[in-house]
Amino acid sequence: MEGGGVSLVLTDNGRNRIRDAINTDFSSGQTGTGTFPPEISQTALFFPIAATLNALSTKIVSAETITVTHVVTTGEGNSSYFSEWEILGNSDATDYNRIVRPGLLKTSNTQITMIQSFNIERI
Repeated sequence: MEGGGVSLVLTDNGRNRIRDAINTDFSSGQTGTGTFPPEISQTALFFPIAATLNALSTKIVSAETITVTHVVTTGEGNSSYFSEWEILGNSDATDYNRIVRPGLLKTSNTQITMIQSFNIERI
């Protein structure tokens, strides 16, 4: 290498191992009623709705993407305004993300399906 520098690249195998480790840890989703903007330092929903803590219904893995589906059925979390959502990990209930959106009133006539994709990319 010119100039004595160091060169580093994340190989395809390395990226796949990171993706697979995260995918293995993804376990459940939960909604809440908090409306505060998301921050990178957060570790949980502000106001979780216990009845909506469910196992992920699907996890689909492709080369650089993990797509998860979390379903809240007609009998769960009724009469609450869903405004925040998170994906949790198996090992220690790691909060992988927090999404905040305008509140949606959940009723017994409504099943909610939330789908999110996580991309593992080189930048």
